[in-house]
Amino acid sequence: MIIARQLKVGYRIVLTLSIIMFFTVESKEAFTGDWDSETISSDRVRITGFSSSDSTFRFTKPDQVFNDITQREGYQPVCLNVQSRCPEWTASAGLIFLTRQTGGQFFQGGAIGEEMEGEGGIIRQGNFNMGGASLLGSKDVNFDYRAGYNIDVTRHYQNIDLHFNHFAVGGWNSTNSINGAAGSFSIAAPGFLVSNFTQARMTFTSSIASAELNAKRKTDSRFTPFVGLRWVQLNEGLLQQTNLVGPLAPAYKIDTRNDLFGLQIGADVLIKSTERFQLTGTGKFAIAGNAARNQIRSFPGAGAGNLAIIESGGTNTAFIFDFALKGKMHLSDHVALTGGYNIILLSQLALTPGQLKGNQMSTGVPIAAFSPLGSQTLDTNDFLIVHGGQINLEVTW
Repeated sequence: MIIARQLKVGYRIVLTLSIIMFFTVESKEAFTGDWDSETISSDRVRITGFSSSDSTFRFTKPDQVFNDITQREGYQPVCLNVQSRCPEWTASAGLIFLTRQTGGQFFQGGAIGEEMEGEGGIIRQGNFNMGGASLLGSKDVNFDYRAGYNIDVTRHYQNIDLHFNHFAVGGWNSTNSINGAAGSFSIAAPGFLVSNFTQARMTFTSSIASAELNAKRKTDSRFTPFVGLRWVQLNEGLLQQTNLVGPLAPAYKIDTRNDLFGLQIGADVLIKSTERFQLTGTGKFAIAGNAARNQIRSFPGAGAGNLAIIESGGTNTAFIFDFALKGKMHLSDHVALTGGYNIILLSQLALTPGQLKGNQMSTGVPIAAFSPLGSQTLDTNDFLIVHGGQINLEVTW
């Protein structure tokens, strides 16, 4: 009930802001006269970002018109509906390169079950001792930039642009190993401790996908508001291996999945515009419902009397913050090269190490610092920062 109430209030706030932004930005009347005229009223003109050789956007002095109107007056480079020759579609495809950094309780810190503070770790020095010095913490887990695909499609109408974007990146992988004398370090497992081994390996995997559909209101200013829908899916895996009973073998595996879907508002701001180049900043904010779940699996030999699999699921309120800086260089009348940098912050997520607390797989040896025997829960108190660059080839027709 509390989560549903939060979502309802959040959606109302986003919807109210969307309506205000969408209908209060001034849209001036477009010029529909003869483009061959040398006199054009700057307070009634909307122009495209490039001139055309097929008479769609014909200027007597294109450089002068563009500089005088776009740069001085701050006009957004949009198209006039002249002779029904304005572009109807813009589509681009390319590559996106992302890395990720995790906050919140990425690793358990302090005593067993406490949330991370600073550089807490789930592998610590000492025999069955989670109060020892951290040997593996969040500072030790690094995810390289990974390439994925990025697709962008816009349908142009007279006053509205419908914009769709989709990207996906997979293959994030980080592996860390600890070696030492038997009993010199301990690992927190889901509800039990693992020690008396000489080697441990932690492997983290992750992938992300995003899709959004926005309605953008065309304006004659540098500010273009939009409202839409946003979906983000984040998958994570954590595999712990030890040589407790022989060669290095799996001890437990944690998998989490987050599906965020909600309302989004945002705006594009034209920062710089010349005859062939535009620089645009974009900000987005979404309130989403997160359908999250985890699955925790204990492998044979990891501990006597452990449950084989436990899993939990639920829905919570999550937030998406998305910022981008994008440049566009026109190569011809209908082809452009785009590139930029994105920073995305996702909050209230279920990430893998956060599931250690509150999930008790052991049925025989209770550990009070974790939770009662056989208990299952879903932790959604983590946040994630994803950032990286992208490059696309864009076609307009």
